[in-house]
Amino acid sequence: MKLQDKVKNWINTKSYLPKVLVGLAGICYTIQVWIYSHNQESFLDEGFYLLKGYLFATGRYTPFQEYGTWTNKMPLAFLIPGYIQKVFGPGLYTGRTFAFFLSLLILIGAVMIGKRLGGKWGGVLSAVLMALNPANLKIYSMMLSEVLIVFLLVMTLLLVLGKDRPLWQILAGSFLAGIIPVTRINLFPVLPMVIIYLFWEHGSRKGIYGLLVSMIPFIGVQLIYWPEIIQQWAKWIPKGLFQTLDAWKLNFGDAIELHKPERTLLNRYLAFVEGIRFHFPAVMGVFTVICLWPKKWSDRSQHRLAVFLIALFFMLFLAHFGASILQNFNIYAFSVYLSFFDILGIFLVISTWADWNYEPPFWKRLFIGLGIGFVSLGIAYTASGEETLYGIGIKKLLQKNALTFEGGNVEFASWRWWEVLNSRLGWNFSTSLKITGIVLLIFIVLIITVVISTLLNRLFRDNKDVPTKLSIPHILVVFLGIGILSSPTDILGGGRQLYDCQIGVIQTYDDAVDNISKFVEHGNQVFWIGSDTQPVLLGLVEEKDIQLFPQQLNSQYSFRLGGNSDQLARAGFWNPSLAQEWINGSQVLLFEEQALSGWFNPVYPLIELGEFEKVGETLIIGCSAKQRILIYRRSQ
Repeated sequence: MKLQDKVKNWINTKSYLPKVLVGLAGICYTIQVWIYSHNQESFLDEGFYLLKGYLFATGRYTPFQEYGTWTNKMPLAFLIPGYIQKVFGPGLYTGRTFAFFLSLLILIGAVMIGKRLGGKWGGVLSAVLMALNPANLKIYSMMLSEVLIVFLLVMTLLLVLGKDRPLWQILAGSFLAGIIPVTRINLFPVLPMVIIYLFWEHGSRKGIYGLLVSMIPFIGVQLIYWPEIIQQWAKWIPKGLFQTLDAWKLNFGDAIELHKPERTLLNRYLAFVEGIRFHFPAVMGVFTVICLWPKKWSDRSQHRLAVFLIALFFMLFLAHFGASILQNFNIYAFSVYLSFFDILGIFLVISTWADWNYEPPFWKRLFIGLGIGFVSLGIAYTASGEETLYGIGIKKLLQKNALTFEGGNVEFASWRWWEVLNSRLGWNFSTSLKITGIVLLIFIVLIITVVISTLLNRLFRDNKDVPTKLSIPHILVVFLGIGILSSPTDILGGGRQLYDCQIGVIQTYDDAVDNISKFVEHGNQVFWIGSDTQPVLLGLVEEKDIQLFPQQLNSQYSFRLGGNSDQLARAGFWNPSLAQEWINGSQVLLFEEQALSGWFNPVYPLIELGEFEKVGETLIIGCSAKQRILIYRRSQ
């Protein structure tokens, strides 16, 4: 009996093996999410979801309220975490705990979908792919709208995907699909695509019922917040296309944004590659499916499902590519945006891999080669940076003494490797680091790919069901497999480390609240200059019932230079004039150090503190040395 037959027979006799593997992947996933929920410092987005949500849920403000806070997302993105806090108590710990439980439900739903699409091994693959990518798990473990959307998306797909879904599941899934765009408008394509899929797969009767039920939450939220909610739709519609919508676009005349970065073509390329790095299994999985798209399908329902998944993935991918990479505002948000829907790529791989076509036409083979080269070059370029273990290793290698072969003996020279490159090619250390890292990583990946491909060729050469010809499509699958297994490393998904801190970081926010509370009296008007410390304000709202200036909660992103102060304040924005006016009417000032030395630094000299004096400061909040709050109180 051949080796592959022995392996296959052994696997078939171990009926418990898929369950064991799912269990192990689930444990790995759960431990990671728990750790990440307790060791990442908060940042602006998470802070304003929690703080605004609680203010909305408790009735202090309402979404789109004049002279309130800028409602820059759809209402449910704030209201869902807001009401969770209203029930269980406000704070970062409540938000992170809620995100943790949503993450577990996401895993359970994804495994069930994987099993439906690809059998018991499809469920295993779904669990393993999710557990291996820490980049997504770090996002899922924070109270961001991403985890809300992924939960809603997975539950929707669980209820509607596949043939012969009972009517109650169709209705429940359609209702959840209707919630998605009123939680995040950028995921609006999910709703029409789900309805189209219902008509296509489940027939007109269930499609009509699904459409009607999906409109309940979708239209209901629009009616509750009409007409101000038009602001959310207007910013996605090109100016001039509908003149009636142009009036709802936020336009403040001569007011100037502080945050107006200019991005180079290289910046955009690196931001795009970062998205691939942090979502390699999904993005390269979709690329593989495109290149190896099946000629024949074992099941017509599976074909419909695959078309739905790939169409929805591409619609969302292109929309978010345009909203980030093609704009200047925040091109590096692209990798975070992919967390909204990259799970679609995982489901697409599971639903198609059994029918992949390993003999595509020449143009697809050329496309595969170009795609592998493009991705490898980008990942190698970014991974050779000093922030990764690989980059640090390359740096140490270049700083070691070079080898010399004089007199037939191999000896260490007195000069270093990078100095050799500098003298021979004129490269400085930075250039040597990048190019050496690129060449070496591509070489390593190429060698591993060829070796694994050759071994598989020899192992399965007598199995007619497995492609054994060492071809470009074969190499693509191996390349995908290597990337999936490498996702935990900092070359790929493990490289998302921006908010990494230590276990117990949440306590630093609570400690800051306790510290500041000593200098704040009940009901005080508090003026805040900050970036990422909104959870501290949330604690003070609960403990001291402080009064805030809601326009400030988006920090620099709602701040403008110049402009009409009343017009800005009415829409949820602010400027230096309003800042001075509010300081004059406050009892306490809270200045986050990193904001004073960062975005607010050009404005700070224009502000007069008057009768305020510094009375204290917090310890470090999170992990940044500059993320602490200076406390000022009006002199008595």
